[in-house]
This record gives sequence, structure tokens and C-alpha cells, in this order.
Amino acid sequence: MNECQLALTTPLAGRLRAARLAAGLTGRGVCARTGIDPGNLCRMEQGRRVPSLAILLQLAEAYGITVAGLIEAAATAGPDAPETLSPHLPVASYVAAPDPGFRQEHERHWQGRPDLRENARRFALDVFEPVQAILGVGLRVESGYRSPSLDRMIGGEQAPFSAHTHGLAADVTPVGMTAVETLPILRAAVRRGALEHLDFATVEASRWLHIQAAPGALPARQVVAQALAC
Repeated sequence: MNECQLALTTPLAGRLRAARLAAGLTGRGVCARTGIDPGNLCRMEQGRRVPSLAILLQLAEAYGITVAGLIEAAATAGPDAPETLSPHLPVASYVAAPDPGFRQEHERHWQGRPDLRENARRFALDVFEPVQAILGVGLRVESGYRSPSLDRMIGGEQAPFSAHTHGLAADVTPVGMTAVETLPILRAAVRRGALEHLDFATVEASRWLHIQAAPGALPARQVVAQALAC
């Protein structure tokens, strides 16, 4: 399957890709509904081709949203806008830390680790944006990227792999609903194939929804309710 996997280059490009993923469609699926060539769609999602209004109308109908909803994030982004991973996830929110020392460490990692930036953009476009679109509410990031030292301080010595330290996960609070209320919605989405890149989603500390992308090519697509002690 020839899917578009390049990083976000324009706000509209990121929005086009996020909307397609939220609708659970591949490039071939979009072609079947609209006749738009998958290669042309990929170039639009890379920011290398600007779609016409006629194409935007076709895509909006295929994704089940309005044209305004498809381009609203792009329309508000100016040249001085903060750096973003995706239309609704600013870099500053993703690399934030509760302590100034950790914030400086995170910013240093962000500048020095291309793998971290690539992973974070993949997580934002393939998991964060589709989850937010499916839930229909904003997602406030409580903890995104965590350096190994901060991850140990928060979670202790746990599994050898932490998706947070690789830029592949975030703990989020859904605005206007509880984390537990999101689980049946996400399970239903997984069953209909709308979250093909979700690796894992669960409730943590009774309040936060943990979502992550897979480190490799085969996401587990698991949505589970974590057992919490009283």
C-alpha cells in the first residue's frame, strides 16, 4: 500500500491527512469514492500540491465533514504561528515539562534528535488528530514527550520501552468528557477500521487517556480499561 508518510509541511496538508485518517480511508479508498488519484492526494498531503476548491469539496464529502471544517486549521495559521506537529498539537504543548530544567532538556532533545521530531509528527498526524476527530472534543496534553530521566521520575523503572521517551505517545484530557467515556467510542472506531495507526489506548490515574503510536509498522490497535487500585 503506497500511503503518504512524509512530515507536515503546511497546515492544510496536515489537515487533509488528519481528516482522511479520521475517516478510516486509505488513498485507494479515497480514489474509489472520488476518483482522485492516490499519488495526487499524497502530494496534497505533503504540501507539494494545492488542491482546487472542486477537489476540496470532493474530499470533504468523502470524509463526512464540511469544507470549512477541512480547512479551518489552515486558515488561522500565519507565518508567525507557533511550530506545530499537526493542526491541533503545538510543539510547545508536546515537549512541555513541569520543571524548567526538564523543559530545557526537552527543548535540547527536540533540536538535536531528528528521530524524535519524526516520531512526534507521525504520532500527531496518525493518532492524536484521528482520536480527537472521532471523539469530537479537544484533547489537552498533560504529558507528551518525556526525557528518560523525567520518565523514570514519573513512572519509575517500568518496561524497557517507553513510548513517551520516543515521541510516540501522550497522556491527554478530553475536554468535556471523562477519559473512561472515551473507551467505548475508541473501541467502536477500531472495530470499523478508523484508527489503523493506533497502537494502544488506556485510562491512566482515573483521569487521563493514554494514546500511542506503534514503534514499528504493526500497531496492536488495543483499547483497554486499566485496572486501578482504590
